[in-house]
Amino acid sequence: MAEYDVDKVLVIDNELRTIDIPEDLLLGVESDEAVQKLIFDMPRYYNGIDLSVFAIRVNYMNANNEGDVYVVDSPTIDTERITFTWVVGRQATKYKGDTHFVVCLKKLRQDSTIEKEFNTTVHALPVLVGLETTEAIIEEHPDIFEQLLVNLVSQTNQAVQTIETVGQGYVDSAAASAATATQKAGDASDSATAAEASAQAAAASAASVDADEWNKKIQKAFVSGVSSGEIASFDDGADDIPMRSVKAQIEPVQDLHGYDSPWPAGGGKNKLPMTVAGIKSANSARTWSDNSTTFNGITYTILTNESGAVTGIQANGTATANAPLFLWVPTVEVFKSKFSETSVRFNGGVAGGSATTYYMRIAQLSPYVNIATVTGANDAVVSLSSISDSAGGIQVLVNVDNGTTVNNIVFKPMLRLSTEADATFAPYSNECPISGWTGAEVTRTGINLGAGQTFPVTWESSAGTVYGGTIDVVSGELKVDRASIDMGTLNWTKSGGANSRFSVNVSNCKTNGVVIADLFQPATYSQVYYHNLDNAIASHNTYSQIAIHSTEYEADYDAEGFKTAMSGHYAVYELAQPVIYRLSAQQITSLLGQNNVWSNTGDVELEYSADTGLVITGKVPDAPTTDGTYTLRAIVSGGKPVYSWVAQ
Repeated sequence: MAEYDVDKVLVIDNELRTIDIPEDLLLGVESDEAVQKLIFDMPRYYNGIDLSVFAIRVNYMNANNEGDVYVVDSPTIDTERITFTWVVGRQATKYKGDTHFVVCLKKLRQDSTIEKEFNTTVHALPVLVGLETTEAIIEEHPDIFEQLLVNLVSQTNQAVQTIETVGQGYVDSAAASAATATQKAGDASDSATAAEASAQAAAASAASVDADEWNKKIQKAFVSGVSSGEIASFDDGADDIPMRSVKAQIEPVQDLHGYDSPWPAGGGKNKLPMTVAGIKSANSARTWSDNSTTFNGITYTILTNESGAVTGIQANGTATANAPLFLWVPTVEVFKSKFSETSVRFNGGVAGGSATTYYMRIAQLSPYVNIATVTGANDAVVSLSSISDSAGGIQVLVNVDNGTTVNNIVFKPMLRLSTEADATFAPYSNECPISGWTGAEVTRTGINLGAGQTFPVTWESSAGTVYGGTIDVVSGELKVDRASIDMGTLNWTKSGGANSRFSVNVSNCKTNGVVIADLFQPATYSQVYYHNLDNAIASHNTYSQIAIHSTEYEADYDAEGFKTAMSGHYAVYELAQPVIYRLSAQQITSLLGQNNVWSNTGDVELEYSADTGLVITGKVPDAPTTDGTYTLRAIVSGGKPVYSWVAQ
């Protein structure tokens, strides 16, 4: 069960120096201790000053006018926002009544004098009456000193542990760190250079463990061909040093239809977001019977296919006055953000139409401008630059003019990219489907194997379809670090106002993690919260929560309606705690010591390390067991070192 409520976030206005406090929020009850966590969110910058380098504290005074300070530890900082937590202690809730507080940020000089300081104005939160024993009432809790003491003890323990570890295992630790080489390849063009640089660094630090021999082996290491379907290979340079770990990265595959993101390009050819709910919302003043409405003598019927997608607009009757039906009424910003090009094509009219009978139109409002009119089978090219950014909005509509009679004519409106030559109607779809992996194929190659041997790799059935993680073909471990979920199975809540959004708590969702979806583009939480990006999805920067901002869906749906609309649509999110599975029984052990690994699980990032035990064994003798001080000495003869321990 989640231990937070997203609607309890206190938002600081840097300009007004005020704090927006959610309604009915309590600080607590008398003598509460560390059970109330207040989450604050604020802009990172003020007058060009980066506040993320400031120390944050909450100065407060309880209802008995006793003051104290809470020092904020480990705030969350992204490119635009700062989020931090006040864990309310007993000193703040010691007496019933109002506890007053301010948020104070200070930047100190090296001599501890104040260089800059930022403060909010004073706010208050109530503490309700409670009942506490005498012993607890007289107990004092100076929060700031408790925090400093905890930090000091923690740091002291770490220092002692580090000293003990170094003192007891100095030689072994030095030898192991000198002999370990780990390579990562995420970019084919840089991988060989990165591997060589890492190898040289490892060799330079390995002087006490046969540096020359190790340098020759590791400098041969390289990784290449990281694109899907190519060979990602490495060479340890020695048959007697097998790879201890060979991991291939598993990534989800999303069909973006040739674009860089699912939005604004969308998932289909038709970019006009015609939905039944959207059309009804745009014509909400009219009376609807199922998918039909009559206006000024014309009965319009929204035609759909078996999946509910709009396939056309049917018109029938004689117009007693102009009879428009609005298909989409976005703001200029939303309209332009829908397209990745500077111009679009508008088509789908009915043959025989004219500007005085029946037609489709895109119009700009305030001031009114006829942007494009389609009267038949023609294409109308719309230049986005011709639409004023300050205009009052956009209307996409079909219309039957006054006095015109139509007999069940069908409009099939489409907005498509200017590079899309095919004018054949397709229903609107913004879906960019995401697929995972139910198995992989690993190929090993060697000098005597020719084209190599391929092994189908499967994992425990409980792992199901894997959308992200690593597969280690040496140890047989599958680490899953992403999960897919049907968004229609989640119990969404809808927040209104300037920060309107849909949000839901998701167990084991990584905070500040990456979320992708078949309908929304990935974003940061601040971009969702502050509406910096439309049709965007993100994980919360503090909670295990997913949030979505979509002007289109927020206009058409409440929380329950949004849940229904999301049925069959998926999001893939990072896990806070990855899940470990085992590979099914395979001949994976035969891959040990081989030089090449190929995986079909999307773009590949290989991480591998040599077995340091095989390098050190037989070269460095066991340390003496007699008390004393010893130095490890190497005598090199004929290019070969011989090691020994020398007593001092």
